[in-house]
Amino acid sequence: MKNIIVKKIFTSWVLTIILIVTILSVGFWGGLLIGIYLKTGSSLNVLSSFSTPIVAFATIIYVILTYCLLRNNNELLKLQNNPRVFVGYETDETDKSLAFLFVENLGMGPALDIRLSVNPDMSCYDAKHNRMSEHPFLRNGVAYLSPVKKVRTFLTGLRKMKKEEFQKKPIIKAVFKNLEGEKIVREYVIDFSYMSDQFV
Repeated sequence: MKNIIVKKIFTSWVLTIILIVTILSVGFWGGLLIGIYLKTGSSLNVLSSFSTPIVAFATIIYVILTYCLLRNNNELLKLQNNPRVFVGYETDETDKSLAFLFVENLGMGPALDIRLSVNPDMSCYDAKHNRMSEHPFLRNGVAYLSPVKKVRTFLTGLRKMKKEEFQKKPIIKAVFKNLEGEKIVREYVIDFSYMSDQFV
């Protein structure tokens, strides 16, 4: 309730100030134009004097709008050229019990120095690594991933997983950089739970 009252007071003060500035501006320009007319006796001089500040004001507005447009275009171009890294898993086409971890760049710009971490960690089966944190992508990262590029390696066999392991849903955190060196952080859930009935 207090915030609503403060907002109403603030709004009324802002409106009052705008009204005062408008009245003063109208009074100033009106007095100036009347003075010019009384001194010169010509309405053309009045119109000429009135058009000069209007042109100046319009020019300032045009410059401001052009600057805003250019800034928005630059921001849009930057967003379009940013990498969009996605991390997930997929099963083998012929053997659904074999899961592969993949890292994919869906953006229009390259992803640099991709570093992955997992929480909580989980066991992996039928692979050279015993834990997900020991997977090559998580241990070594991916130095460079070009636009619309995907890399994948074997993650785990699902047949040996216990039912509670299917429910873990570890989160993989990806930290990577764009061409300008800006750091981008994303998180992805690895969810095997919907597959537990097939292998347990």
